[in-house]
Amino acid sequence: MSDSIPQGEAPADVTPANRDQVLELNFVPAWARKPPGEMPFFRDRPDRPDRHDRAGGGPSRDRRTGGGGGARPGGGGGRDARGLDRARRPDAGPTRYRPAPPPPPLPIQVRFLPDDRQIAVLVKRIRSSQRAYPLTEIVSLFLGNPDACRVKLESTSPTQKLLQCKPCGMVALSRPEMENHLLREHLDEFYDVEEHIGEPPTGNFVCVAKCGLSGVLLGPPNHNLYAERVDEVYRSGYMHMTLDEYKRNIQTHHDAALIEQWKAESQKQTLYRRKGAPPETAGLRRSAAASQFLKEQADGLIKSASYASLPVALVRRSGNTGLMDTLADAWSRECRAPRNLSIAVHGALRGRHLHVFRAGAGSRFVTDIPPVPLAPERAIESIRDVLLCLRAHPGFNRTQLLAELRPGASPESPEAAAILSPLGWLVERGHIIEFFDGTLAVPLESA
Repeated sequence: MSDSIPQGEAPADVTPANRDQVLELNFVPAWARKPPGEMPFFRDRPDRPDRHDRAGGGPSRDRRTGGGGGARPGGGGGRDARGLDRARRPDAGPTRYRPAPPPPPLPIQVRFLPDDRQIAVLVKRIRSSQRAYPLTEIVSLFLGNPDACRVKLESTSPTQKLLQCKPCGMVALSRPEMENHLLREHLDEFYDVEEHIGEPPTGNFVCVAKCGLSGVLLGPPNHNLYAERVDEVYRSGYMHMTLDEYKRNIQTHHDAALIEQWKAESQKQTLYRRKGAPPETAGLRRSAAASQFLKEQADGLIKSASYASLPVALVRRSGNTGLMDTLADAWSRECRAPRNLSIAVHGALRGRHLHVFRAGAGSRFVTDIPPVPLAPERAIESIRDVLLCLRAHPGFNRTQLLAELRPGASPESPEAAAILSPLGWLVERGHIIEFFDGTLAVPLESA
């Protein structure tokens, strides 16, 4: 058998699947597709500053309006008509701001792999359909939904170790970053949380601080628990920015009503007691419980390695902006040339005993049924007619096949049944390939 099977033209791309659903073998025409590279899956958080903003710079300036340097009337750079440096003159305007250079790339190699659960679902549907699907379109399903992938991170520097959380698999690049993750995600797994109503705070409070991002009241800056409250809110969801950046979003209000609201909220005290501890054990405030947890439990929950593998959906929750930029750059390269993901998907499908074959101009297709050529002269007349017709007209669907062999025959007529009934058996045996779009073709004999 030759490795070439004639077939009809296939759609050029696929529709991206919903992130929260299992991948569907649902292909659409090219005009309805959205290029996967246009989806900022790793830079889509509205509360996260842009890379230029993190570096301290603003939007790029047009060179025609002062970005090109040199003398410019009313500008801040260059020299005036007398050859004097405008930046050193007391009457000179503001100098043009030059953003800081971007940070160096992380010594991390990134590879994307198909998630085993998604592969298992696709394999099940391919087998149940008994059709052949284009490998490039299956890869595009993953490109349209990176949460259906896993990411393999590998350190390329002996000084950069990866820290991975044993309970959930989250990765961090430093010990403080991993400890913050443990406190945010796993503290409640080791401590019982209890709410108590206490006395309202006393003292002279003329203002109250408020988180400008969440609206949470943090308390007066002169209160003894203010710093702890700021740290708690910061760690709860804003660690993608530095603590100083977060503090710049704190607002101070002198509204008496807000001060009274904070006093009422402060009466509710949250205490932590280690699970399994005797009932008479005193509860701890969160800061004390966090210190105890990190001292006694953290080492057993963290492992250090040179590489780690975890779901993309999990690593996207990381607060490390450098890691997110590394993933975004790697994903953009994969969308432009998905060679690594194609190899991984191909290997995963072959590993589950699906058959991959080439057709047409070299396109690869995936099916559960290996193509097996059948010589027309060895078949009965009705099957021989179907095989010869599809050899002459590769890419016909069932309707076209019936129209060619029995012109004018109704699909419900006995004449049509004689043609269409054997198709199921021929497809099941691999003597006819039925493609995902309903087109039919026959395997060719070996040369």
